[in-house]
Amino acid sequence: MAEIPKTSSQISKLDIPGMSKLRKQLAKIPIEVPDISLKLDHYKKSLDFKSEFLNSHILNSSFSPELIERDKIYTSKAIELQQVIGVEIGKKFRQRYIEELLKHDSEVRDVLSNFDSWELKNTYRRMNRNKLKSKFEVENFRYKTQRLSVDVLRKKAKSEIQKNEREILIKRNDWKENEFVRRNKISEMRDKETSFLTQMESL
Repeated sequence: MAEIPKTSSQISKLDIPGMSKLRKQLAKIPIEVPDISLKLDHYKKSLDFKSEFLNSHILNSSFSPELIERDKIYTSKAIELQQVIGVEIGKKFRQRYIEELLKHDSEVRDVLSNFDSWELKNTYRRMNRNKLKSKFEVENFRYKTQRLSVDVLRKKAKSEIQKNEREILIKRNDWKENEFVRRNKISEMRDKETSFLTQMESL
């Protein structure tokens, strides 16, 4: 088999039969698929390693799956806190509203005595109650938007979750330490027992 021309100058010197022969020779050269596949596999492994390293160690990246997952947990906990605290705050506001309403009714009795019409008395009482109710509704809304928003409660949720995780870790470490001490004591007792039996046999 003749040597295949490798440079453009060699190829330019070929005549028509030579070019035809070159095409036939090139058609017989096998494509090294295994080599290409190995290179692609190696490239993929390299990318996977870099991606795993970034996701595991560079936690300042907002695209880290770990941070995204943690943020979902904090948000979910914040929504849960929002519902629980919202119910408690709602009860407190209702209790305060009832107390203020009773106090208000007792204060307006003197004013109502000046009206000789029940219709006027009821209208005055209703107007003042609506005013008091609006005041509490605005106060309640302001409290919820300022202190019960998900963004505010996410910090509280994060603090609670991290505190629970620390407590679990401390308990786990305490258990490991206690288990280590227990095993050492058992080992010491066995060594003493073995030593005692050895001494008895030597007698």
